[in-house]
Amino acid sequence: MNTNAIVSRFLDRTTLSAALTELLGTFLLAFVAFQTGNAFAVGLTLLVLVYTIGDKSGAHVNPAVTTGLMFVGRFPFASGIVYIVFQVLGALLGRLAAWPVEDQLSPFVLATDTASIPPDGGFLGEFLGVVFLMFAVMAVVSGRVERSVSGFVIGIGFTVGLAATGGILNPAIGLVSLSLFGTIMPFLGAVVAAYLAVFALRNVRPPQS
Repeated sequence: MNTNAIVSRFLDRTTLSAALTELLGTFLLAFVAFQTGNAFAVGLTLLVLVYTIGDKSGAHVNPAVTTGLMFVGRFPFASGIVYIVFQVLGALLGRLAAWPVEDQLSPFVLATDTASIPPDGGFLGEFLGVVFLMFAVMAVVSGRVERSVSGFVIGIGFTVGLAATGGILNPAIGLVSLSLFGTIMPFLGAVVAAYLAVFALRNVRPPQS
């Protein structure tokens, strides 16, 4: 396979357009995360993104979500790699945009109350928190919930994961925050949750239109 074929496989016009949309969405999500540090604000942002850019790119805006979908065959591998690169770029831009207030926030935790988070909350929180998000995502992509409420399902799943665990739940934001657990554990949680969701939803009938 020559260089042009490789480039065209990973960067065809449709994939590039969708990836740029992912960059914009991840930028907005990261900006709100760093600017507010509030789980509910971040969850509502994801809800809005699902409805505004979901038809264009799927509104993953999260490398963990993209990876989970790739592992269970719900998203092409080549497109997923491009998505992840652009998501990280978007998170970096979001951090830079929120830089003036970063010293007022904890870049490692997006819960409203960090005092109650145990020392190992980063490890378990990042893993378990993504399970809430990924189950919601899998319910949507599997057609188990109506499209009209997909944003609410995913947004609420993400908010619950954030508020319950105090995790970042997004490796792109974790990476630009220099958080080890926030970078690694969401990937593992998303893959495990995606496979569990496939098993749990396989005998559930989609709603009739």
